[in-house]
Amino acid sequence: MQNGTLVCVMAESRAHSLTWKKFRANLLDHLKADLAVCIETPKTYDYSNPFWTHAKFRWTTIPYKD
Repeated sequence: MQNGTLVCVMAESRAHSLTWKKFRANLLDHLKADLAVCIETPKTYDYSNPFWTHAKFRWTTIPYKD
């Protein structure tokens, strides 16, 4: 088994239309890394978000007010 790199996005995955292409090219593709997300998923969360769809690992929580 070969060791690899795991990139984890924590908190929120908003503004993906502005960040995803460069995030993928300059980080994931460059490092040949897998993606994990640990994010809030409100009722209105966009599951077509590329951070979500490309994540190999996903941890979620409900939104908190504080």
